Amino acid sequence: MKIFMSGQITNIPYRKAVKRFAKAKEVLLSSVTAEHIAMNVINPLDLTIEHMPRKKCMAICIDTLLRCEAIYRLRGWELSPGAWVESQIAHQLELEIWDEL
Repeated sequence: MKIFMSGQITNIPYRKAVKRFAKAKEVLLSSVTAEHIAMNVINPLDLTIEHMPRKKCMAICIDTLLRCEAIYRLRGWELSPGAWVESQIAHQLELEIWDEL
């Protein structure tokens, strides 16, 4: 199962976002059951680089999300306009929606 991580990146220090997403991915992968061994968690910060134009980042992330079966929304995702867009796309595509506890 391919799972796209979604959360705030804009308007917070980039290094903080990198650490936040890495920790959330680690927690998610450590909490899965045997049935999800084949889980592929996609961190958007692994797909983009710092200072890349927002439009290009969103295009890459949306394209990737379209090929996923689920979205994993990190706490505070509501503070990000990009994460809102990703969440709406996930709803429209009827992807599984997982929220960080």
